[in-house]
Amino acid sequence: MRPRPGAARMYPETDVPETPIPEEYIATLRANLPETPENLAKRLMDQFSLNQKLAKQLVDSDYLSLFERVVANGAVQPTFAATFLTETCRSLEREGVAVRTVPDSKIEAMFQLLAKGAFAKEAMSDLLKWQASNPSSDTSEGIQHLGLRMMSETELEQVIDRHIEKNKKLVQTKGQGAFPSIMGSIMSEVRGRTDPKLVTEVVKKRLARAEVDSTREK
Repeated sequence: MRPRPGAARMYPETDVPETPIPEEYIATLRANLPETPENLAKRLMDQFSLNQKLAKQLVDSDYLSLFERVVANGAVQPTFAATFLTETCRSLEREGVAVRTVPDSKIEAMFQLLAKGAFAKEAMSDLLKWQASNPSSDTSEGIQHLGLRMMSETELEQVIDRHIEKNKKLVQTKGQGAFPSIMGSIMSEVRGRTDPKLVTEVVKKRLARAEVDSTREK
């Protein structure tokens, strides 16, 4: 005579004896409840200065624990780590990159090497793509294979001087106005191997020097 599962079926089962639950057990459960998604997102925003969008994306992702390990010692900027682990990884997956086959330990190793200055953060996507295609290899091998080793400031200056010399007429004509063209040309060669802020600083100094030299020649 028991009704089949549906709106007419009574829950809980009427023929199963009740099991008393001690108040002490309930108190233990209450004391060890995980954070609610709302509270967790708020903590991430307060603790790591993330915006609401990034915090919610992290809570909904599979990378929350990895994120907290990566930023634990303060060597990696939280906003960059959160953006990479949510938006960048999702974008790469849409491109067909097997991101989820890369173990958290490999991604964590990438962040550790980034924190040590082994490569520029702009190269993280390329390195993750390589790692997904070479699961048995170490991240350091990927850096070497892709030519992502960070340039020294001396090497950077040599590249900048070469590009300025190559575009000497443009520099003589426009002076600092040649910056966008020169900068774009240089970044196409050094992207992922140096800090863009450093490139900007050195290019501006070199252009100012070239402008002065050009004025003297006149």
